[in-house]
Amino acid sequence: MSSSDCSVTKQTSTGAKTTKEAPPVFVFNKVGVSARAQEIDGQFVVFMGSTARKRGVPSWKSYKALREKLVADNSLVEGHDRTCLVFSEDVAFNSLSAAAPVVRARASNGRKNRQLETTGETYAQWQDVKLTASGADVADADGGEEG
Repeated sequence: MSSSDCSVTKQTSTGAKTTKEAPPVFVFNKVGVSARAQEIDGQFVVFMGSTARKRGVPSWKSYKALREKLVADNSLVEGHDRTCLVFSEDVAFNSLSAAAPVVRARASNGRKNRQLETTGETYAQWQDVKLTASGADVADADGGEEG
């Protein structure tokens, strides 16, 4: 998985070359963790080496079973810092809504808590700009996730 800002060139079936911008890298650097991820082919991929908070808040329920599975299969392992777990491999999540609570060990609105690595813009702001540019209704994109 590359996290560079370079473009990706693909060759179409007709032999023509098309250039597609590489997806941006999003970061989460709060509550003592540092996670980096990209949205790739409809999935949100958290990069190997990213950290996740080890202990969840008592009220945390959303995606807790998924996180326990990642620990059981050694995708999330003990790190040098006893307060964090470390992603031992790139892990693809079906949505940002699944990745954010696994990293934070609590309910989390990933659209508001993930930021572009290059600009600090939130995922929600970045997505709204993309949706506006495509003519989609931005109000429908928020999804009503809890914060």
